[in-house]
Amino acid sequence: MRQKQRSVGFAGYSPWFIPVLVVATVVVVASGVGLLPSMLEFKFYLEPPLTISMQSRVAVAATHCGAGIGLFFLVGALWQAHMRSGWRRKKQRWSGVILLVCFALLGLSALGLYYFGAELSQQLASVLHMAAAVVFAGLMLWHGLAHRFRAAAKATLAEKVATGSCVPSAK
Repeated sequence: MRQKQRSVGFAGYSPWFIPVLVVATVVVVASGVGLLPSMLEFKFYLEPPLTISMQSRVAVAATHCGAGIGLFFLVGALWQAHMRSGWRRKKQRWSGVILLVCFALLGLSALGLYYFGAELSQQLASVLHMAAAVVFAGLMLWHGLAHRFRAAAKATLAEKVATGSCVPSAK
């Protein structure tokens, strides 16, 4: 009787790791978008087209903070194997470095949002946080999809070679 092979996730991580990473990222981005009207209202004294109640704002801010902290733990787990092996293999170095820089800026600007006292410092931290978040979210999506598309193309080519329907060119 053949034993069922244990499912191994991405680069030696548990099978649940990537879904948890994706959900945490989506929750952070969605709650951050939900906080935009509050940022415009309280940091820049603008009237946003829609506002949310104080109770909702606190709940969304707590969700954003909690998911952000969780994302820091997940990125720390990525550091252990994924980032180091990718760096050694020279895979997606630029996008990885930019992701790490954006993530560091997000963490530092988040601390600034909580602890800066001066109004200008708060506004600068808000703008930096939003800019880093936009770059981070877009690049995270690209970084993950680029890997997935390359893996799918490689698997398709391997299948064609195995079936003899295509012969790879010698380079």
